[in-house]
Amino acid sequence: MRHHWILALALPAAAVAQPATFQILAPDSGAYDVSADGSTVVGWYRPDGQHGFRWTAAGGMQDLGPGIASGISADGSAVAGFSGDSFFRWTSAGRTTVPGSPANWARISGDGSTIVGGAGARWNIVTGASIIPGALATNDVNFDGSVVVGSVGVPGGVQPSRWTQETGIVPLGNIGGGINNGTATVVTADGATIFGAAEGPDGYDAVQWTQSAGLIALGVSGPLFSRLPFPRDATPDGAIIVGDLFGSGFVWRLGAGPRLISDVLIHDYGIDLHGFHIGAALGLSANGRVVVGVGYTPANVASGWRVDLPWSIPAPGSLTLIAVSGLAGARRRRFPYDPACRPTPNFSPPPAASPPPMTPSPVGR
Repeated sequence: MRHHWILALALPAAAVAQPATFQILAPDSGAYDVSADGSTVVGWYRPDGQHGFRWTAAGGMQDLGPGIASGISADGSAVAGFSGDSFFRWTSAGRTTVPGSPANWARISGDGSTIVGGAGARWNIVTGASIIPGALATNDVNFDGSVVVGSVGVPGGVQPSRWTQETGIVPLGNIGGGINNGTATVVTADGATIFGAAEGPDGYDAVQWTQSAGLIALGVSGPLFSRLPFPRDATPDGAIIVGDLFGSGFVWRLGAGPRLISDVLIHDYGIDLHGFHIGAALGLSANGRVVVGVGYTPANVASGWRVDLPWSIPAPGSLTLIAVSGLAGARRRRFPYDPACRPTPNFSPPPAASPPPMTPSPVGR
């Protein structure tokens, strides 16, 4: 590891068991996922070209070879990534190339058995490589590999999708107005709750799907903010999600609504970010206390980050929603949208005006 710095705030002992810490893992890097206990992080850095890494506090950066490591099993023992036109899977026994066409994304199941990514690609340690018929994107997979989520073409557009061996690929609907333009990006460990992004009558929003409620909007972006929010990870119970609001990391909590992560760290935990911009939150520990992602230093250098909090994010009792003024401020930030640092799971984010359908599109790095 070439460089890192840590910011810590010691809160009153009666209120917390440990201080909140914010850490930049390395310059010119991105943190894409984190193990269930928050101890192990994977992503990319540039020691000599773009390489995947596996990070722990004790061991620092472990080089995984060319490519990007973008998924990790719950116990941290198995890593998924992509390089060129193939997945790779890493364990302590070494790195194995897995045939496929991941394009720009790879996620691994919690038990480490299954990798998904690209336009319908799925690999399982027992059954091998396969393509999910009809899938335009495969973005995430549940703990045992039995449920895969992404997007599927429907008449007039694209809808979020859920796949199992028994049902095949199933469209999950839209959020009103007859607009079919959405994708699923996150699924909980049990496969019962799905998050994603979709366009509705009032613009773009993060969405949630359950069997009982169907597809509903979460109110992350709001009608006056025409950028598209991408959920990237969730706690196993689906109560907390993190993601990126097209250039700013956000957190949404059941009963509390959405907030920008930078605001949470600054105002709830008193962490001075020293001008560091939280560009995207991409991984979340099972207890909601450790978050990882990508951001920018004041010198505009992309850097992977990790924050360890005394409570699940955001702080208990913190119910402040993202204000329209705050969102407008996020739109004015000088940091550009850079796919190399904030990956788009297999489709291009629509611009503010005249958005195209959410169809798969390779993302340059």
